[in-house]
Amino acid sequence: MKKRNWTVIICAALLICMLAPVELLAALPPRVVWEYSTTQSFVGFVSLTPHGTLLIAENGPYEPKVRELGPQGEVLWEYGPVQANSAVMLAGGNVLIADSGAPGYPLKPRVMEVDGQGQVRWSYEFSHRGDSPRLAVAAAEGRFLVVLPDRVVEIDRQGKVYWHYEGLLYPVWAERLPDGNTLIVDRGFYGGQVLEVDPSGTVVWSYGDYGAPGQTGILSRPVWATRLPDGSTLVSDRGRACLLKITGETAEVVNQWSEVLSSVPVADRWVALPDLDRGRVYLSVTLSSGRSVLWLVDREIRTLVWGEPVRFQVPPVLLEEGLYGGARELVELLGGRVTWQADTKELEILHRDRQAVLRADSREALVDGEKVHLAPPKIFGGTALVPLEFLRDYFGLEYRWDPEARELDLTP
Repeated sequence: MKKRNWTVIICAALLICMLAPVELLAALPPRVVWEYSTTQSFVGFVSLTPHGTLLIAENGPYEPKVRELGPQGEVLWEYGPVQANSAVMLAGGNVLIADSGAPGYPLKPRVMEVDGQGQVRWSYEFSHRGDSPRLAVAAAEGRFLVVLPDRVVEIDRQGKVYWHYEGLLYPVWAERLPDGNTLIVDRGFYGGQVLEVDPSGTVVWSYGDYGAPGQTGILSRPVWATRLPDGSTLVSDRGRACLLKITGETAEVVNQWSEVLSSVPVADRWVALPDLDRGRVYLSVTLSSGRSVLWLVDREIRTLVWGEPVRFQVPPVLLEEGLYGGARELVELLGGRVTWQADTKELEILHRDRQAVLRADSREALVDGEKVHLAPPKIFGGTALVPLEFLRDYFGLEYRWDPEARELDLTP
């Protein structure tokens, strides 16, 4: 028998695994209604354009670029190579890019404006390599707010500084408010803070703290903020996977996506940008398989029990085959109990004198020994989800669903 070269075989197998990572997801996670995927880069920044398309910054060692995506994820425009930290569309349709100056191209951090033909209309290069711009957005006419590693500056196209605020730990976002103040998100290292700074450099309002080693603060890696017409501040907190509405010192969770992230093997989180018009959130993550995805996550279902708002540990979700909820929480709400057999993927529900046995991804179940048909139960992130219709038909869980308001009222 011919002797095999096992070293070559093992190396070849490893190479195949690296070039074609195995993706374990059979379907999109709950609430995810759209996906853009890449294996050669990750989406490090997302912004919405005035006409409803997306600008994304794809970063990584292979062909980094800025792309404009249409509704189906089709590429409408692109510019590269560029390791962009941000890309936003200006009023005239050109794109303002904060180029990190990361090794590869063009070796200098800069802010630039690129037109629809891919021509650079102007650029300003920072003299120090440490001044890698993290964000560039329009401020006053002909001026731009630029977030640098330790400060926020307002500059013109020649780099003249008109305003600055220093002493920040890890700033990631800035927005000029109508009254001339500036809203700044400082992610820090353990917690995070949102600041409102007036033209004199005085902090007139803030929320959050910077935490401490091993302990996060009130916020956990905030990445975005905006001021709403009612005077409150909307903050996207990447670490806590939620959208907060802050009024004074009071914070209210208005959306969250923790169950989306817990349902898949996530290696890194990059972006959490709300789409305020539709109440959805764009999430950019890298999965443990190496595949990076940009997801559009539908807004959370507002859940009530007997007309009173409640927040379940596993919030109800609307999947292709109907409304689903966490099996244990819903059955216990009815006064029953649930047991789970991991080896057979079977779920047993006991409530009063009724017994049901369901199997994950199966359209058949046994209710008191009789075979019945149902929308298949799902397993996401180790949690069993069951169709509400099944619990209504066989265990008496009444509910009212308002699809426009995305409101679910349960009557156990």
